[in-house]
Amino acid sequence: PERRLILGGVDIPHEVGLAGHSDADVLTHAVMDSLLGALALGDIGDHFPDTDPQF
Repeated sequence: PERRLILGGVDIPHEVGLAGHSDADVLTHAVMDSLLGALALGDIGDHFPDTDPQF
């Protein structure tokens, strides 16, 4: 496959893998959103918007 499927550091055999701004590591995204939410700091998209070419 062109892209590997790795979640939480575990390489999972899959034909397609993951691609995208926020779905490339859903475990990291979920943990970060949980921490930001618990601190009432919005979500990951507020801090790293997909419209910003820097990210």
